Amino acid sequence: MKKLGLIINPIAGMGGSVGLKGTDGVLDEAIARGAMPHATEKTLRALRKLLQDAEAKHVKLAGAESTKKETKGAEKLTIITCGGDMGENALLEFIERSLSDTKFLEKESSESASSESDFLKPELSYEVVYISPNAKTNVSLVDTANSNSERVEFKNITDAEDTKAGARAIASAGADIIAFVGGDGTARDIYEAVGESLPVLGIPAGVKIYSPVYAQSPEKAGELLRLYLHGQTTLIKEAEVLDINEDDYRRDIINTRLFGYLRVPYERRFLQSRKSPSPMSEESRQRAIAAYIAEEISADAEDTYYIIGPGSTTRSFADHLGVENTLLGVDIVIKNQTAAKTVTKTIAKDVSEQEILTYLEIMSAESTAERTTNPTATDKVKLIITPTGGQGYLLGRGNQQISGQVIKKLGKKNIIVAATSEKLAGLLGSPLRVDTGDSEADKLLKGYIRVVTGYREIEMYPVE
Repeated sequence: MKKLGLIINPIAGMGGSVGLKGTDGVLDEAIARGAMPHATEKTLRALRKLLQDAEAKHVKLAGAESTKKETKGAEKLTIITCGGDMGENALLEFIERSLSDTKFLEKESSESASSESDFLKPELSYEVVYISPNAKTNVSLVDTANSNSERVEFKNITDAEDTKAGARAIASAGADIIAFVGGDGTARDIYEAVGESLPVLGIPAGVKIYSPVYAQSPEKAGELLRLYLHGQTTLIKEAEVLDINEDDYRRDIINTRLFGYLRVPYERRFLQSRKSPSPMSEESRQRAIAAYIAEEISADAEDTYYIIGPGSTTRSFADHLGVENTLLGVDIVIKNQTAAKTVTKTIAKDVSEQEILTYLEIMSAESTAERTTNPTATDKVKLIITPTGGQGYLLGRGNQQISGQVIKKLGKKNIIVAATSEKLAGLLGSPLRVDTGDSEADKLLKGYIRVVTGYREIEMYPVE
């Protein structure tokens, strides 16, 4: 089996849920707003898929110090990585969780033979080739699925130079492919460090991911890596490394720049596409979509709150309402409608996940109070979102403020998806995608969802 390089940008995506649209240059502010690291957890999701081998049953999992005892017939995976939160901590956490799962499955298998079908534990060893003095060496994960988890202080201050140094060390140590965890800035660092000298694959964890060097999700990355490492896919393709200036991005200015190319294992079903902007010709259809959504919702309730996600399609809806809008952020708008007049105004701009959750508590209480006098009253809160052009992500790319917790509080019935037929056609038959990091929320949205594509035009579209 080939050797896998693994490098993690520990701060990737921390600016997303708190509304900073990135982490470059604003890490301290992100932490002050309550941001927590999640790159390690996304790495664990990829590792779980990578090491899920249907033919490797009852195989011992070995750590760095126990690589001599091999199970007959098992092929050991060697991972070359960096110390602390840049790689080793994730592997230690994976081993700890796997051993815990093994004990549980051993107990279950002794009681029920049928449970053995899920008992899959391949063998693993790793080697640390670079240690940054800035990377934490203790594991302190937060269970993002549990809203009551205690927040821990985050002190990791690794930077781009650590990523580059780690990537070079991994390449020099003989890795056949490097898996890197981060966003577009991390892809740029990997390009500057190793160029096209060996294949790489991105595990998505950043806020903005325009570059098609990334897999569609951590799980898809794990599957593609497994195929490549076992020699079941050999095609390598050049993919663009794109990045934008985050300071401009925070001012609603998108200026994408091509920095170069990286070589990635190519299986279209696993890789995300390059993000595509909405062409000017779509503006009239976007206005038609906005008019229909406003008309449709107006019939539902006298007072309505709108949580408006980022994008030019959703901006058309804000323009139709006549309110201010953050093109690349999330805004909350209220429409008070009476027999005499209708007043619509933005009550919160560019909100974070926590701010959305706070408003949801208030709005939910209002909806509950209204139902006590009017049992047929509909929910007062509607989320308006649009998928990313060319990629089809409804959630998890550039709108991390709309978290899994937000989705579970809203419910699928209160989510309105807007996309022009041209945008859907640009997906070339691929489904819409969700990657909130919360499996329960993702499952809630999977299946088919109603998409508004024009004035009184609806299409049922699959979500994966």
